[in-house]
Amino acid sequence: MDVSRSKICSSFAISVRWLPMLILLLVTISPAYAAYEVDKVRLFLSLSKPVDTLKVSNPGGKDKPVSLQTRLMRWTQKNGQDVYEPSNDLIVSPPMMRIPPKRTQLLRVGWRAPTPIQTEKAYRLYMQDISPFTPLSETGVRVKIKLGVPIFILPAAPIYRLNWKVDSLSGKTLKMTANNVGNTHVQVAFATLTAPDNHKVGNYSGGAYIFPGESKQLTFTMTDTSIKNLKMSVDTDSAPMQVDIRIP
Repeated sequence: MDVSRSKICSSFAISVRWLPMLILLLVTISPAYAAYEVDKVRLFLSLSKPVDTLKVSNPGGKDKPVSLQTRLMRWTQKNGQDVYEPSNDLIVSPPMMRIPPKRTQLLRVGWRAPTPIQTEKAYRLYMQDISPFTPLSETGVRVKIKLGVPIFILPAAPIYRLNWKVDSLSGKTLKMTANNVGNTHVQVAFATLTAPDNHKVGNYSGGAYIFPGESKQLTFTMTDTSIKNLKMSVDTDSAPMQVDIRIP
């Protein structure tokens, strides 16, 4: 975030619209900036599909061109923490874009050297708004938008599997560790704990990514801690999971 001469310049908002077969990420930057949209929030590559595409659009609400610069980072995890390093494993074309108002640019991402893999590889493609600032005419917040789109290279036989362990229960806070024993990432969007009679007793929301071989502790907010045998429904970016949980 860049705040210039203690003036607060234009504001921004990020909205994500979920559709049955399409996720639209809309980034809107008000008066001093252009706006741009991308039509996916993640990309998938594989041996059978080494290239994917991303549509980047400038709806032209302020009739300004938008200039974007891309940067690819290898994305790994160590002890549950995200680690990013520059990478050239993928080909990004074009690496820079200048999109006029009401136009769309097709961005192609290709696996540079496709080879069989046993475990998923992950990357983030960052798109930095490098559009020039315009003179300020009102107060607001000056922001340079930088999006990081996840890219996953899938193995031939993906396995999505988490093992769960109860760590602690303190007051209304339950902590559990999810260990990824599969060969692809799992993003836990939401998880709900229910009693045998199906009434809800706890939940987690946060969108945590857990990579193969990694673990992450998740915190649940409980409304009832008297019941020890629970069912957990987990919403992920792959498929729903059902787990039996026993609280000591």
